[in-house]
Amino acid sequence: MVRPRTPEADGPSSIRLVAANLWCWGWLLLASAASLFLAPFWFLTGRIRGWSVARTAREGTWHYARLYLRLIEPFVPLRVSGTELVRPGSPAIVAANHQSWLDLYLMSRIEDHNICVLVRAWPFRRLFFFGPLMRLADYIETEGTGAESILKQAGKELGAGAVLLGFPEGTRSRDGRLGRFHSGIFKLATELNSPVAPMIIKGSGRVMPKGSFVFRPGPIELEMGPRLDPGLFAGEAIPHGALRRQVRRRFLSALDQGRK
Repeated sequence: MVRPRTPEADGPSSIRLVAANLWCWGWLLLASAASLFLAPFWFLTGRIRGWSVARTAREGTWHYARLYLRLIEPFVPLRVSGTELVRPGSPAIVAANHQSWLDLYLMSRIEDHNICVLVRAWPFRRLFFFGPLMRLADYIETEGTGAESILKQAGKELGAGAVLLGFPEGTRSRDGRLGRFHSGIFKLATELNSPVAPMIIKGSGRVMPKGSFVFRPGPIELEMGPRLDPGLFAGEAIPHGALRRQVRRRFLSALDQGRK
């Protein structure tokens, strides 16, 4: 039996696709340009309030990202749950799956504004706009940096009440399926005795796949799961490995992908 074709099966119409890209890219350019123009005033405000340069940059980034997500909601509605589990004054390491560059904007749905991102080397070197901002925000570069240095900086950030955000896959998924988890942030969690909070992202890879510059209208879901205490795995032969496997199982279950 041949099923009748539907608009949903064919994807968005060409008119809606064009409208979505004009809207989403247009607002990205406008919001970014406005942020650059307002940056000196924002840093002056931060200085008056007694904020550090890093905190000022992180606050500004949080508000910029949150604003952009609201602006694109007509074409990219966002459904959020559980983000109250990461509140200001309750530091943790947030582990997120990675499907799209939009995932970085999703960090603005975490209630805590003081978010320090663990970033690979290439964004620092190639993104003309975000590179300097990441340095001002004291984001942690994970490539080309010694493990002891990363541990020291991460411990300092957590001790100051920051939330660390990392992508254990290390890169964006091309097909939306969960990739292999690297051990880095789980080693940090066990060394620093910090809870790990899974941030499960669904749909961002459909909206903006890796290697594409075309917005495809559709919803994104963000679900923050309960924290995992690394102390629960202290008796394991390799504690950070056991923690990594448990966190990954939670992602696979939430993404309904089974075990790979």
